[in-house]
Amino acid sequence: MVLGCTEIPLLIGPADTAVPLFDTTRLHVEHAVELALAAPDAGRGGR
Repeated sequence: MVLGCTEIPLLIGPADTAVPLFDTTRLHVEHAVELALAAPDAGRGGR
């Protein structure tokens, strides 16, 4: 189940369902941090 709203993970957790949950806010933040740490010049035009 995709939790596609920032507030939904506050209401629904793993104990509330038998299907896997995917918190899209967390997934996006984790990926953004990975990208930021992997490319120190990202966002500055590669200069």
